Amino acid sequence: MASLPWELKCPKVIGIRLTGKLSGWTSAKDVILKVSEILTVKGGTGAIIEYFGPGVDSISATGMGTICNMGAEVGATTSVFPYNESMRDYLEIIDLDLDTLVPHVNGPYTPDLAWPIDKFGENAKKNGWPQDIKVALIGSCTNSSYEDMTRAASIAKQALDKGMKAKTSFLVTPGSEQVRATIERDGLTKIFEDFGGTVLANACGPCIGRRTSPSGECTVLILDLLGEEEGLYPVRNHLTDTFGTVPETARYYKAHGKYWVVIGDENYGEGSSREHAALEPRHLGGRAIITKSFARIHETNLKKQGMLPLTFEDPADYDKIDSGDKVSIVGLKEFAPGKPLKAVIKKPDGSKVEISLNHTFNEQQIEWFKAGSALNRMKQKIALK
Repeated sequence: MASLPWELKCPKVIGIRLTGKLSGWTSAKDVILKVSEILTVKGGTGAIIEYFGPGVDSISATGMGTICNMGAEVGATTSVFPYNESMRDYLEIIDLDLDTLVPHVNGPYTPDLAWPIDKFGENAKKNGWPQDIKVALIGSCTNSSYEDMTRAASIAKQALDKGMKAKTSFLVTPGSEQVRATIERDGLTKIFEDFGGTVLANACGPCIGRRTSPSGECTVLILDLLGEEEGLYPVRNHLTDTFGTVPETARYYKAHGKYWVVIGDENYGEGSSREHAALEPRHLGGRAIITKSFARIHETNLKKQGMLPLTFEDPADYDKIDSGDKVSIVGLKEFAPGKPLKAVIKKPDGSKVEISLNHTFNEQQIEWFKAGSALNRMKQKIALK
């Protein structure tokens, strides 16, 4: 319909063998939470995860869907059930015993930090993490089936029966209109609301967007992060020498005609990285994201929005860029697949440093960039017909 070809790199395959059975309050989500700990947030990048083994039979169809959906948290291209024995010879195998698996909580800060739920509290104290839960979410695409809702409502009902209510605000997002209508029909919505929750319409809702870290001019000014204790990720506005939130600073730059780029570390854009995560920096005047590595989905979404996702040819060059620097990206007139670009870093004292930047753009994606976005390129092609 879009009249554009579709490209996808041939992925590797990672196999996860499930043995035993799920029991008690352990659910399908605990499988993928544990896998996140094993693989880390970038361990599945560029791979298909295939689950197999006798333990598969103890997981419901919606549970399998949950596991596959959350494969994005480890960077997987996709995840599949069940296992085909002929694939055993070339699969990377991970053994996971469902008999010993317990409910998990992953985090904070990264989804590959997995904790058995009975160990989470003591580790939070040990690591100096916040002790209070400020807000909670039941739902999203990976925790919103009717099965998920009934389990959560069961706990809420037990608490209500003992005269307790939630001490923190929480939201409930059903996975579909059918799930929303069904939980309302079966009284689950009332249980959640009586317990202190707010049931939303079925939509991405709370999951949309993520933190971005903008900086400077066209040529870019590098941000300063103060840290969470000073506020919600404040950054320095190099035009006013004041600090503000990321959106405020980016909007100020945009209003004054100053472009900016992001300098990032490993696996930038990990997780689901929905379209909004690339659309927002593009809308606010961002031009490029320069990192040590990208999560695959987010890298592609940046390209579709007309952004430049680039990686350091030498990861050590990350340390050559400091707050107050300006960055110029050179070589875009000769932009071509497999041909590195160059960044010229201008220091406040006038000195310059040159670094090489790699990219994974193909010919079609370069057309997206030159047109400003994939949608713009589609519009151009349609106009030529």
